[in-house]
Amino acid sequence: MGIYRNIYEKQLINNERKGEKTVCVILIKRKGQKLPKSYLERAFRSNPHGAGLMFCKKGRVEIHKGFMSLPDLARAIADVEAKHDLVIHLRFRSHGAISPALTHPFPLLASRKWLATLDLACDIGIAHNGIIPGFGETDDESTSDTTDFIQVVGSKFNNNLPGLTQVLTAVGGKFAIMTQTGEITTVGNFTKDPATGLVASNNCAFPISLPTKKTGFDWSKYQGNPPKLWDKHDCLLPTDYVYEGKK
Repeated sequence: MGIYRNIYEKQLINNERKGEKTVCVILIKRKGQKLPKSYLERAFRSNPHGAGLMFCKKGRVEIHKGFMSLPDLARAIADVEAKHDLVIHLRFRSHGAISPALTHPFPLLASRKWLATLDLACDIGIAHNGIIPGFGETDDESTSDTTDFIQVVGSKFNNNLPGLTQVLTAVGGKFAIMTQTGEITTVGNFTKDPATGLVASNNCAFPISLPTKKTGFDWSKYQGNPPKLWDKHDCLLPTDYVYEGKK
């Protein structure tokens, strides 16, 4: 049994990622896999600026997004998860307004109207985790670095997945692309959760076990020196840490 972060969770994640900013998370959930409620809660707590998902149905990629609350997102997932592989995106704003229209995923289309549409079907959908340098750096709050990039660059590769993948690799960051065959292609380093098989662009959704006495841990770099309490599982237990599940 492990114990997991409460209020220090995000800080630990960022430190363990050597200072890299999370800026959104992409979750890939295959049909039949379980997405624990606690995982989704953690992801939404760290990325509270809206969410969306995409899946393949009848030779088209369906995108449904603009979920600005955790219950709305959970219901949307529950409606389709039994029958489809899902790409789920939770946003942490970097550019543009906090609005349903700027939630991911997006169709790989140049039209701003379609990029802002909350429910649609398309040939290729894309979700992004990171910041794309040189894009979205305007005063226009109706666009973001991702939508700007898709309009200017990405949409030109709507029928060229290898070329798109090559461009995204050069851009940096992390992407999940879904095609009309249902194929999911990822760009950048994704993490697999051994407990569920879920794949994510960063570990903000996954539980983090704390070190034991044997491994030790330098808490001074995080929140000073929290009380050194050791629980019955021989794990360090500062006062504001909580268990998930049965003790």
